[in-house]
Order: sequence, then structure tokens, then C-alpha cells
Amino acid sequence: MGQLKRINGIGIKRGSTWGTWVKPGTGNGMHIVTHTAPKGGRASQDNSNEYGQKMASATFALNYEAQNGPFTAPLYTGGLETMFASVFGIYTSSTAETTVITHKFALDDGEIDEIFHTIAWDDYGTQITTVPSAKIKSFELSSDSNGEMLCTIEYMGNTVSIAQSTGPLALTYADDGTKVHKLLASTVYINAQAGADFSAGDAISVNALKAKIERGYKAMPPESGSSSVQAPVDADAPKGSLELNLTKSTATSSGWLTAFYGETQYKAKIVCDAGAIAGKTAHYLATLYLPCLQIETAPDVSEDTPRPVKCSFKVLKKTAAPTGMSSGLPYLEVVNEVAALTGYPAT
Repeated sequence: MGQLKRINGIGIKRGSTWGTWVKPGTGNGMHIVTHTAPKGGRASQDNSNEYGQKMASATFALNYEAQNGPFTAPLYTGGLETMFASVFGIYTSSTAETTVITHKFALDDGEIDEIFHTIAWDDYGTQITTVPSAKIKSFELSSDSNGEMLCTIEYMGNTVSIAQSTGPLALTYADDGTKVHKLLASTVYINAQAGADFSAGDAISVNALKAKIERGYKAMPPESGSSSVQAPVDADAPKGSLELNLTKSTATSSGWLTAFYGETQYKAKIVCDAGAIAGKTAHYLATLYLPCLQIETAPDVSEDTPRPVKCSFKVLKKTAAPTGMSSGLPYLEVVNEVAALTGYPAT
């Protein structure tokens, strides 16, 4: 391995003991475009603040900070299932067709603390850098300026360490990274929260979008016997947001200011379709269901031709599933040929 990104790999593997790294390998590779790796920050103190001490003569390494980092991956037709399961908290699967799996990720708005991973990447020579244990804080589905759908994952880990002379990572990938979801093959549906199921008339044209689900993990300080942070606690309730950008004002968007004032609630569905799976009837799909939305801030309408619009929604919970959905909480369904996951909570 060397200093070139194109010959290095990044892998993520489910951990079993907090603080102990597990080496990613078969099926653990991730097709990642950018990774803002944590630096391994650690508090320090010198002795210059002591009575009778002038210039410092010693410095002491103290506790590690929580090691936070995001990475962004193309939304390929598969390969991010473990990340989705970690954020949503509940995972089930079913067979849609021979070799075709429907993966369902349902939001658990209670406490989930048992899911964490090792994140490791090839460094110089045979060196591997790793965050031995990290919890996945959030995922954001978005589109870039060229219309490629992306997924950004944020994590919170315990420390950064070097695994010497154990590289390179012998990674294989759950998805071959040749079929990506695109904005041009995606559809955003939105209608009244208590309304009928979605129809073609509920589709709106967007030129950019961001949908985010975030868990409320809080870093736990080091305890006696350890200088690194303990496993983060799922302290705050999960939250979600949706941002839609429209090239021009429409009949739908023209009612959003009134809806903002009136606290009107909506539901939405984002369907990414990468076409038929070879030799199958089923399509590669990634569908995000948002059972309840409310406009969070007044829509931003530019007084320019042709009056582009940006609108931000807050994701809310409903006791009962609205028409056309199976839950009152957000959920994601992915259809592909990636094998069903094991070891993730089903309830």
C-alpha cells in the first residue's frame, strides 16, 4: 500500500467487544469517495501553571477525545446495508425473487447500544489505521451537482490506533460498484399526511435533495483503567430532516408558506430505481419512507427567474402508519442481490 487513494482500501466490520478491533476482510470493503478521518486527538497538560514553575519542563498525555468522522459513498445498489441497519436499529429481510432480497431497515426510536463496528483503512506500507470501535450516528441521502445519489455516514469512535505490519486489508465487497442510483432515475412523492396512497400526481420534480436520519449518541468520558472514551450512549431521541430544492416554483410549492403557517403535515416517499436486476423481474431499489413531515422554516423562494425554491421539513413520528406505509416511523427498503444480514436486531 502507499500514498495513493486508488490503491488503498477502507473496511468496516461489526465488533463484539468495545475497544477491541476486528480486522475487516471478506465482504467488509466499502466503496468510499471521501473520508474525513479523525486525527486521534488527545488532551494534554504541561506543568507551566504550577507555582514556582516558569517554562514548562514536562507535558502529560491525558484522555482521548471522542473520535468523530464522516465518510461519503456513492449510493450503489448494495454494500451499505450494515450502515443502514446500525442507524435505523431494526433489520428484517425477505426474498422477493430467487437471489433477490428485500432489506428493510425500520427506525427504533428507543435505545440501541449493542451495535458498533471497527473502521479500518490501509495506510503507508503494511500499516493499517483503525478506529477500533465506533457507533454509526447518522446517514444522509443526497444528490451531488451531477445527479449522482450519495450516502454520507457519520460515526463516533473510541480512539485512533495503528495496527502495524498487518496490511494490506484483504477486502472484498458486497456490491461490485458498477451500478449506482441517480437522481434522474429517482422520484420524490409528497402529499397530505392523512391522504390517500401516493399516485403519479404526487410526484414533484427536484434538482437536489437531502434526507437525514440521526441518532442521539452521546460520548461517555473515560473511566478508571482506560484513557479512551467508553461506548457512546443513545441518549437523545433520533431525529430526521428532509430538504428539497426545486428548479422553479410549482403549484405544490406555492402552498408551502401557507402550510408552514398552518402547521400542515405531509408524508413523503423517495424512490431510487437503478433498473431491472439482470435476469429478474425485480428492480434495484432504495426507497425511503417518511410517514410524517412538517415544514420547519419558511420556504426559501428566490425572486429570480424561474423562482427556484428550497424547503426544509422536520421528520415526525405518527402513532399509526399512514395509507401506503407500514409504520408511523421512518423506514428504508433496499432491493438487491446482497445476502441478508445476520446478527442485527429484528425488533
